[in-house]
Amino acid sequence: MPSVSVIVPVYNGERFIEECLRSISGQRLDDVEIIVVDDGSTDGTAAICRQYVAKEPRARFIQKDNAGVSAARNSGLDLAKGRYIAFVDADDWVAEDGLVQLLGRADASGADIVMGDYLIFDNGRTVRRVIAPVKTAQQALSGVLSGEYHSALWNKLVRRDLMLAARFPEEIGYLEDSVVLSRILVNGQPKVAFVNEVVYVYRQHCDAVTSSGGRKLLDQFKAHTLIAECLHQSGGGDAVREILAHKILHGTWFVLTMIDGSLLEEAVSRAKSHFQATREQRRFGSAGIKSMLLNGLLSLPQPLAVVGFRGLRGALAWASPARRKAASQVRSVSSGVA
Repeated sequence: MPSVSVIVPVYNGERFIEECLRSISGQRLDDVEIIVVDDGSTDGTAAICRQYVAKEPRARFIQKDNAGVSAARNSGLDLAKGRYIAFVDADDWVAEDGLVQLLGRADASGADIVMGDYLIFDNGRTVRRVIAPVKTAQQALSGVLSGEYHSALWNKLVRRDLMLAARFPEEIGYLEDSVVLSRILVNGQPKVAFVNEVVYVYRQHCDAVTSSGGRKLLDQFKAHTLIAECLHQSGGGDAVREILAHKILHGTWFVLTMIDGSLLEEAVSRAKSHFQATREQRRFGSAGIKSMLLNGLLSLPQPLAVVGFRGLRGALAWASPARRKAASQVRSVSSGVA
């Protein structure tokens, strides 16, 4: 049995996949298996992966029809044999001895999940994110839901049986990691350990889901609903519920104010259903202007709610510093011409 199964889902990743895979092979671990899952790529990804597997005896490569990152990760889990599971995104890379550090801590502590520090790589610059240790699974869950810990799985090592019990929700491709981590931390009550070393390098993209305004933002509603259901069924404490209530509130606000205008009607409809589904969870949250605006607008009939959110988005855009500066420049030019 391998100590670690490293699962790498990839879709049209020819720019970075070779660097990513080299970083995994470079780990000083003999008993590691590397599972690369091509989720229906249409570029040169498959050819690069085949060349890699031909030279790397610890690696396997599978191809499947495009079904999203969650389905690709589940396909990798179906094949994994390691005691622990690690996930690596195809455009990132594992830090030198990153997996060694995580596995060493897992073996020394008997932990079910080990988290490590990571670097954010953005246009050649790096910023280190240090993970502050906690003692319990519930404290770790609070950190994930509050944003203190990144909810991604790439800087974490997780015992395989916990991952198999949680699995990825294939109906979403955004915040799916948050759902899986919540299920593991709530249902499994795992022992958590930490490594105060950089184990991973996360490549930041300007075309990330949060800045694109695209349809994937709508997955946030389903993700938060699944987490709320998990807490409802298995508990988690009022402190965690309050954190999730704030997460639902601010997540809904973000989607409705940032999503592309062409998707606003659909987003409002989905948000109305989301607020109904999470009504019990949201009662733990405190009142505020965002809460009042969201509850007020989402209680209106669909056409009026859409009009209300279009007006809100316009007001927020006008109030932004960039908009005010542009308006000031226009007024100055107009005044000079006059």
